Amino acid sequence: MLGVPVTVKDSYNMVGLPTTWGMPQHRDFVPSEDAVQVSRLKAAGAVVLGKTNVPLGLQDIQTFNEIFGTTNNPWDHDRTPGGSSGGSAAALASGFGALSLGSDLAGSLRTPAHFCGIHAHKPTVGLAATRGMVPPTEQALPTDLDLAVVGPMARTARDLTLLLDVMAGPDPLTHGQAHTLALPPARHEHIGRAHVSTAVTLAPLMPA
Repeated sequence: MLGVPVTVKDSYNMVGLPTTWGMPQHRDFVPSEDAVQVSRLKAAGAVVLGKTNVPLGLQDIQTFNEIFGTTNNPWDHDRTPGGSSGGSAAALASGFGALSLGSDLAGSLRTPAHFCGIHAHKPTVGLAATRGMVPPTEQALPTDLDLAVVGPMARTARDLTLLLDVMAGPDPLTHGQAHTLALPPARHEHIGRAHVSTAVTLAPLMPA
């Protein structure tokens, strides 16, 4: 990855730059240590161009906060790039960088990729270390949160592999304990009944 230009979602700790998670009260929080994934990017020779915008607390499918304002979809400025990795998706779609570090709990990688016409991958929990991808002022610990992962974003599907190869692996603080690339066994072999709700309870979608 020597010389490859990349961006980093504003949910990763990065020395010298604020980590805000879009929260006004943390606009001046500057971490003293890089997130493990930022460290891996730098060690691989990537050129980090900067950090990308996020919605407040990463909790929206659009990208607006009171610190940096609204990120619009580069294909149509009247529409949203999605969220919460919308800043990264918009940067890639506009040609600003070739790769980006994102994160996903409930679609934060996949939704912006769909909205902006780029590519993203939500890895299996535990495949890529998440330490340092924490809300401002919280201690960076080598833990995995259920369903919440860090993941790659790119302008091409092939480039996802390039970034994921750098990201994958255990946290150095754990010395690889209990780390495996094998999928866990299925929790259920048969599904007797699947319940699907037809009620739509989400707020109306806003274009920007």
